[in-house]
Amino acid sequence: MQVQQPKKGYTLIKSRFGKYEEVPEDWEPARQGDVCEFINGYAYSQSEFRESGYPIIRIQNLNGGQNFVYSDVELPKKQFAEKGDLLYAWSATFGPFIWDGPKAAFHYHQWKVIPNDSIDKTFLYYHLERITPTIKNMGQSGLGMFHMTKESMEKFLFFKPKLKREQQKIASILSNVDSEIQQTQKIIEQSQNIKKGLMQKLLIKGLKHTKFRKIKSFYGKYEEVPEDWSRKQLSELGDLSAGGTPSTFNEEYWKDGTIPWISSGEVKNNRIYDSEKKITNSGLKNSAAKRFPKGTVLVAITGFGTTRGKSSILEIEASTNQSVVGIIPKPKVIFSDFLWFALQNQYWTLRNFAQGTQQPGLNLDILEKFQIFLPNNITEQQKIASILSNVDSEIQIEQDHKSKLETLKNGLMQKLLTGQIRVKV
Repeated sequence: MQVQQPKKGYTLIKSRFGKYEEVPEDWEPARQGDVCEFINGYAYSQSEFRESGYPIIRIQNLNGGQNFVYSDVELPKKQFAEKGDLLYAWSATFGPFIWDGPKAAFHYHQWKVIPNDSIDKTFLYYHLERITPTIKNMGQSGLGMFHMTKESMEKFLFFKPKLKREQQKIASILSNVDSEIQQTQKIIEQSQNIKKGLMQKLLIKGLKHTKFRKIKSFYGKYEEVPEDWSRKQLSELGDLSAGGTPSTFNEEYWKDGTIPWISSGEVKNNRIYDSEKKITNSGLKNSAAKRFPKGTVLVAITGFGTTRGKSSILEIEASTNQSVVGIIPKPKVIFSDFLWFALQNQYWTLRNFAQGTQQPGLNLDILEKFQIFLPNNITEQQKIASILSNVDSEIQIEQDHKSKLETLKNGLMQKLLTGQIRVKV
């Protein structure tokens, strides 16, 4: 096989997959174990946990979780991490983390990664982040579990700039992008908190009301709502029905389908403009699936994690599976966006109405009897929904910005950490 000549200043090397890649001539090969030390965490038993002592870093603590467990088992100094240390999670969850918490021991399934003088720690962090998908694939078992051995990690070969200041310049560029991503995420979280506060106020107290009355709510709790508001069941506010699934064994129901078909996992307190799967007219006619109009409010009635009880609003015509109930609002009674925001505000209350033990779920009967407070005046409903929609729009702008930054970062990591783009030092 003829191998293409590399561009000036680069050399061709054969990767682990037999593919040739261009690498800068002045970069050097290195095995990870030659440039850093991987220190195993201590495998604590349940009997070694205490109510006090030193904190233990578990996987859930790596992203800022403060629910520490503690121990007083004596360990050598190297098995403690301090703020700024580099850790790598190597089973189930994969990836590098810069520890930002108190001095703590790190549990099994984590390594503390100590770079030597030939490599910059932040450069090493981004190198490990870039190769994590490859590491994860290497550690996948036939059972779907992920596990990487220390020996395999140490043998992993990569190329790095000889000059440490070039490594530092690359790391600085990526750190700047990460900082903007983190700042954007803070803005998103602040806006989400503002929205949450506005929903709790506007969906109970309304706009500029001075006269209120107490109404007994769920769990015997009383709420003060405006005098001219009502409490109605969802069955009084719209027509409710669940969807269905065309037979997956009949290709005619799915191939070249054009009708959006929504599953419960796509119901994420979001506006829906498209679907992951589509069905045909034949699939619609020969199943319990229904075509819901634009403006229908969807509620996920089953689903793992946080799915159950979440709601969405259709910005298109679409069908759903049987795990999603569609509510077609009565136009003279309730504004569809107001209904959607009201259900978002009642998410936890709605979840607690779920029945069953194995996989708790809602059902059509429960939803029909579920109640919300609402203004009798449609105009007030529209004004409240407009305020909340404006906040949603601002959140979406920031989320789109964050997504673009993440795409930029991934591209920069690929090009900078392989030398496809060189930095001036």
